[in-house]
Amino acid sequence: MGIIYKIMLGHHLIGTLVVVMGVLLGSIVTVSGEPIVIDFEDLTTSGPGQGDQVEVSTQYSSKGITFNSPIALDYSKGLAILNFAHSGTKAIEQCYAKEFCTTPIKMSFTRAQSRVKVWVGFSSGIDETRKVILKAFDTNGKEVGRAEETLDLIGEPLPILTPLEVTSENADIIHAVVSFSPDTILMNNLAVDDVEFEVVEPPLLSGRVYEGEVGDESHPLQGVTVQLYGANKPYPDPGVLIASTTTDERGWYSLEVPAGYEFYSIREAPRQAMNPLVRQRWMERSASAIGSNM
Repeated sequence: MGIIYKIMLGHHLIGTLVVVMGVLLGSIVTVSGEPIVIDFEDLTTSGPGQGDQVEVSTQYSSKGITFNSPIALDYSKGLAILNFAHSGTKAIEQCYAKEFCTTPIKMSFTRAQSRVKVWVGFSSGIDETRKVILKAFDTNGKEVGRAEETLDLIGEPLPILTPLEVTSENADIIHAVVSFSPDTILMNNLAVDDVEFEVVEPPLLSGRVYEGEVGDESHPLQGVTVQLYGANKPYPDPGVLIASTTTDERGWYSLEVPAGYEFYSIREAPRQAMNPLVRQRWMERSASAIGSNM
């Protein structure tokens, strides 16, 4: 029997901390986030010069992104181009085997993003200089950012090694397109790999405090002061108090985790009256990246 601190940052378990008399005894967990990267390596497709290539549209909708049907190519097959893709052997092209095609590669996100990044290359051998551009748009179609690079084509395929990246402080990127500039240039052979995107926002740390055994949440505790500390050195550095709140009538609390610290810890504020017997407070903690990168 004890007081249980159930702590959630998303839905993934990352550790359990032990608190005695409101003092942290366990290690402090680093809060971090990871962007989503679409590398197309899970697709089964053919190579240049072969048929039956796969169109990419809704295969990655569960990850929050759809495409306007570019073709996925495996550059290790067919008329192979070795070491062409940015990672693995696969990438996408919009105008493969199409004539007079200027359609850009378009990406649509189910949730507005803070950052979008792609890697581009050229799968044919021509002597020309071309400007390639990544544009990002909000839900109203307003351009919120762009990135440009020049491809120096010298008669052989140019590996996918050129990055294009757009960030938005407002986290309002709902569409992004990759094309040549001007957009009247044919899109044939422009290849894109490793589409990366994320929402950068303070994660919300929430949880519940209740009395009893782990898993029995029938006795929630109201009015418990829960404090969030941040530090840039590992335990036993106590860090500094950066946020505080109290549990509601159902034992729930919620804290926004600000950036600027490498380590975070949850503690109960000292109470005026304590049971003379030392009671362990087990902190059942789960977390996920939810776009934060601290």
